[in-house]
Amino acid sequence: MKRIAIVGGTKSWVDAPYEDKSWEIWVIGNQVQQYDHKRVDLIFEIHNDFSNRVEGYAQWLADFKFPMVVGEGFPCKNELTEVFDFNKAREMMSGDYLTSTPSYMVAYALYSRPDLEEIGFWGVDMAVDDTEYFYEQPCVQRWIGFCRGRGIKITLPDGCPLGEPHYMEGVTANKPEPQHPYSEQDFLAMAKRHADKVAQIDAELFTLQLKKAAHDGARQCYQKLSQVGRATDAGQQFGELIQTMRTL
Repeated sequence: MKRIAIVGGTKSWVDAPYEDKSWEIWVIGNQVQQYDHKRVDLIFEIHNDFSNRVEGYAQWLADFKFPMVVGEGFPCKNELTEVFDFNKAREMMSGDYLTSTPSYMVAYALYSRPDLEEIGFWGVDMAVDDTEYFYEQPCVQRWIGFCRGRGIKITLPDGCPLGEPHYMEGVTANKPEPQHPYSEQDFLAMAKRHADKVAQIDAELFTLQLKKAAHDGARQCYQKLSQVGRATDAGQQFGELIQTMRTL
């Protein structure tokens, strides 16, 4: 039984089945740093334009040494990278229904895993901004319907906007109140996570500064002693410590 966990960046990502080896864990490239100490089986970075990423992003991603599915323009291809097959995706859906990385991930799962039985989504809400909600979410839901039509089980965390709606036009009396994707506590929790990382990095920097100071002191000492060595090589005799100090 082949089960694929598609993991994004919203809060339910922590609930993905990292410890269950019956699931493959697939993640999105620009969020991979948040999965510290978590199992990752495959990274997706299907973009060709990295102008909105920090310099060196592609190489940084490749340096994780994880298998990756990439776009044709990814500049750091190696034995661990596979270029996404657009033709196979088009054949399945009779068109380009690839408005988000999770869409690519579902398409890849369908054409690369013939024994696929289940796909789960964690941290994939597709409801954060206008782009995700109006362009990306409908496409992902189309792929979800396509999978269900093929008999593939779809697993979603509680409250995921990709799941069953809680309103029926003409039946439910009132439409539900809109929900914000993040609460104040959610933002504070994310802020704390980054604050903890900053504290950890500060501690590492302090340790490195101490090591640097020790090495720099040794460097200066040996540079001074090299003057004694130079004088000795030239035939100068040192009978007292004061003579050595004057050379330094």
